[in-house]
Amino acid sequence: LCRLLLRLPAIEPVGPPPGAPRDGLSLPPAHDEPRMLTRIRALLAKAEATGFPEEAEALTTKAQELMARHSIDEAL
Repeated sequence: LCRLLLRLPAIEPVGPPPGAPRDGLSLPPAHDEPRMLTRIRALLAKAEATGFPEEAEALTTKAQELMARHSIDEAL
C-alpha cells in the first residue's frame, strides 16, 4: 500500500490556501465596520442582560451571523 501511494502523482493546487488573499490582493476593510461592531456588541450585551434563555440564544446567534458575514473575529 505504501509503494502504491508513493507512485501516485502529486496533487497540484487549484487555488490559494484557505485564508489567503486571492490574486495577492486583500480586501479593503468594510467602511461600515465600526457601526457593525457596535451593533454586534449591543446584541451580545442584550443577550447577557436578558433573563430568557431563548431570547439570549437568538440574540447570540444573530451576533454570530453578523460576525461571520462581515468577517469580524472579535467583538469584545
